[in-house]
Amino acid sequence: MSFFLGCSRVPIGGFKVFPMKIYGLMDTKSLPIAYTCYCQINLPSYPSKEILKEKLILAITEGGGYFGK
Repeated sequence: MSFFLGCSRVPIGGFKVFPMKIYGLMDTKSLPIAYTCYCQINLPSYPSKEILKEKLILAITEGGGYFGK
């Protein structure tokens, strides 16, 4: 949640009040990019769910010094 929102909890009122935006990218060599100010995430069009999971975990753990701390 911190990677996407910049905080560890769902906003008051939930995602109805603060809707998530997910955009696709063509470059499958990129990691997912989160814009916490806009509640937006850019996800490349990975060829499989396994690669998506691997890249998302990598992006979250590499940003571990910044997200939720």
